Amino acid sequence: MESVFFFFVKFFDEQEYADRFVRGEVFARTLSEFKKSEDNDESGRMDRHEGTIAWLQPGKCQLTVGGMDMSADLTGAASLQPYMFNHLNVFCVHAAHSRDLNLGNLSDIEALRQMLTIPDECLALGEYAVVVRASEFVNRMKTSAHRKGYRIASGLVKYYDPASFHGWLFDGSLQSVFRKQGRYRHQQEYRFAIDRRLSSKDPLVMDIGDIRDTTFQCKSYDLNGMTREMKFATD
Repeated sequence: MESVFFFFVKFFDEQEYADRFVRGEVFARTLSEFKKSEDNDESGRMDRHEGTIAWLQPGKCQLTVGGMDMSADLTGAASLQPYMFNHLNVFCVHAAHSRDLNLGNLSDIEALRQMLTIPDECLALGEYAVVVRASEFVNRMKTSAHRKGYRIASGLVKYYDPASFHGWLFDGSLQSVFRKQGRYRHQQEYRFAIDRRLSSKDPLVMDIGDIRDTTFQCKSYDLNGMTREMKFATD
């Protein structure tokens, strides 16, 4: 069942950054930046497994190095992470959506409200939050990217269990950029992957035009109180 999107949320550490965002400034780091060490990252933003194209369990694959079969030496899952996605600029938001609920036959509105409650781990991403209408934001991102000659893909991140999953996460497209391990599932992430056709590690600052007409700002920890009062109008 296709998800219905209610709204996106972007979290910021500083009010200034939130203000820049509603004025249309989208700041997107490269995927290589998100792959940096997680050791000192308490926010959950960093993920060294970003861009993994294959996750292979020991006993289910063969590892050959220099003509020697090293499969028996595998003590954990092996992953493949090519450089081919490192230059992509990635912009991430929390997505409040219906998941697999059938909104046309929904008898328990409280179940929907609970589903749209934003986890504390997400609220901790920044003191300031901007709530934006989902469909309009997607349209403006794509319009701006195409106008600048960039390629863009967007969609919900899908999560896999690294303890049990075995196989390929790559089908010749950007699918791998939209796959993450299950420990990030609470983020309910919707992301944009932007290809400037440059081999650059520099962040992208893209102007999508003023979006104050389709957003509102608040303190992050006020969000769940607001969603409980919302009328769940869809896009």
